[in-house]
Amino acid sequence: MTSFYISVAAGFGAVVRLAIMDLARTSNVLKRIAFPLSTFFINIVGTLLIAIAVRHLGTSNTEQIIAAGFLGGFTTFSTLTNEMIQLWRGHRYWTCVIYVVITYASSSAAIYCGYIYL
Repeated sequence: MTSFYISVAAGFGAVVRLAIMDLARTSNVLKRIAFPLSTFFINIVGTLLIAIAVRHLGTSNTEQIIAAGFLGGFTTFSTLTNEMIQLWRGHRYWTCVIYVVITYASSSAAIYCGYIYL
């Protein structure tokens, strides 16, 4: 039964991610920035929340539903990869490299902060 709840939670996480990304697409400010901020924000916040959930909830069913389910559906490695490819194909090499480095460095910092401080 836990698998069912994880699946439902993942669906909710994906819907929340889509809503945030749609909101970002309609933002006049974000349209002018040549950097995929919505995916960056989603992945960093999601990573931080996963670390907090794992630290505080251990290996309980609740942790699995929240971390693997909702936050697994919320975060998006596939969109990150797609955006990296689009940047590279658009000959925006430095933006692509900066995006990758900043995303992985920030994710690592978020995991550390989530486990140690929060």
